[in-house]
Order: sequence, then structure tokens, then C-alpha cells
Amino acid sequence: MPKKIKNAKSRILDSAEIIFRENGYVKSDMKEIAKYSGVAVGTIYNYWPSKKMLFCDFSKEYWKRVFKKTDEIMKSGVNPRLKSMLFIKNIYDHFEEQLNMKIGESDLEAMAFLVSMNGVWEEIQLRIEMLMKEIMKDESKSMDEESFKRVARLISLSIISCIRDFPDDKERNIRFINDVIICAIDQSRK
Repeated sequence: MPKKIKNAKSRILDSAEIIFRENGYVKSDMKEIAKYSGVAVGTIYNYWPSKKMLFCDFSKEYWKRVFKKTDEIMKSGVNPRLKSMLFIKNIYDHFEEQLNMKIGESDLEAMAFLVSMNGVWEEIQLRIEMLMKEIMKDESKSMDEESFKRVARLISLSIISCIRDFPDDKERNIRFINDVIICAIDQSRK
């Protein structure tokens, strides 16, 4: 009878996070994750059928923590325009961290896969829409739902583009992205 390992799944996920961060997705392997977590490789496969699925679950847990922080920002009592800057900085920091995780081309494909598979993209856009609605309410402005969705999509894509295209200008990138939100709001109806 196989022995029951206490907290095996969480130990594996914690270890996978460390290994994926150190090596990137492509150079990480299940043997190393098993060794680091103190379990047999077969134990990992009891929970995840592949490295890709383990990576997806690691990412899902990672983004849960990001969204918790984002939700705390949304609930804070700060001025909505300042809240926008804090919100964008939080999302930017986490995308930047993921993109800088010793990523190779295959890692970028894996990241794109997991972001879409785990609903991360939709969650980010939903939160951007919520942020914009709060700012607009505060300023007695309005925008139709389709425009909210378009601006949210533009903002989420802009974050990744700025990190990739202007990696050494983080503060300016964050201000620029926030300015795009504010411009969209300023162009809306009163």
C-alpha cells in the first residue's frame, strides 16, 4: 500500500513554482520538481498528467494571488485615478515577473496557453472594466459596454507590449497605460 504524503499537492505546487522561476518552463522537468518537493515522480503524475498541466495549475494559483491583491486595491478608499495607477502597476509587475521567468519561445507559447486556458485574460479585462466604471461613476461619465470591453482589451495588450518593447522604462510604461485609461474616460460622455 503506497504511503500517504501529507500536503503532497501543495508541496508539489510550491516546488514547481520555485523550479519554474529558476529554470523557466522548457528547462524544468518533473524529476527535479519531484526531488525538490520530496515526492516520487509518479506522485506528481497522480495529480497532473503532464508538465504543461502542472504549469497551468501553478499559474492559476499565482494569478489567484495577483487578483487578491488587485481586489484589495479596488476595495481601498483611495481616489479612483490613483487606484487606477496602483491597479495597473500591480498587473504590470506580475506580467513582467512572468515574462522575465527565464522564458524561451516555448515558454511564451505555454504562457499564452495558460493565460487563455485559466481565464486569466478574461479576469484581467473584467477587473479593468470594473476599475473604469468606478472612475467614470466618480466623475459622472458613461460608456457603452462594447467600448468598455474594447478599452479593457487594449489595456491588457498594452501592458504586455510595453513590457516586451520597452523593458527598461517601467515607470513611464505604467504612466502611459494609466494615461490611456484616463484618455478613454475623458473622451466618454457626461
